[in-house]
Amino acid sequence: MQSDAGPSGGNAHRQKAGPGHKSGSKFKGVFDMKKGDRVYISETATKPNARLYGWSEPVKDIVTLPAGTKVYHVSYDFKITAFAPVVTCFSTEPVLTWGYVYMMTLKKDLTAEKVGSVEYRFDFAAVPNSAVEIVYLGSMSKDRVYTIVNKWGHVQKILTKCSFASEYKDLEKELNKAFWDEFQETAREKAYLGYKIINAKKEA
Repeated sequence: MQSDAGPSGGNAHRQKAGPGHKSGSKFKGVFDMKKGDRVYISETATKPNARLYGWSEPVKDIVTLPAGTKVYHVSYDFKITAFAPVVTCFSTEPVLTWGYVYMMTLKKDLTAEKVGSVEYRFDFAAVPNSAVEIVYLGSMSKDRVYTIVNKWGHVQKILTKCSFASEYKDLEKELNKAFWDEFQETAREKAYLGYKIINAKKEA
């Protein structure tokens, strides 16, 4: 995985979000980067540290994903200003609960390693920028207004909330609804343990 986060949330390669590339290039620095900006695969990007213990998830299959497929990558501790040409994990849904969210749209059919039910590994060393469009959507964060607590009042879960670029507000609404539905389902399924949803604004 590139950066800290693939969909499974485990630590892997780290790609640093440095001050950017040479002035006048198409690559943006971390402080210039805005929601909705395109992000490129670049030889000049800071390469992640090598994995020490290999991949934790075995490869299930080698598949070809068709043009038009949309997949997501989440970096949970920094913005990625450009992706290094290394093996990088994306998933068919952003499944971490916080971080910076990237969407890659395939412009051509691409081969990838399938890992788990929603995760794919792409070898960016073999993927030209003309074959994909990667966009920095925005962020996912913990909405601490809503929490699930158990019968002793201990917090068991915090609601995840997306904040995306204006042109991706429909996707933002779709994901926020999915997170809210899953949040409510967790409270219902574990009501026998005393789980309940707390609205901090109402409790204050």
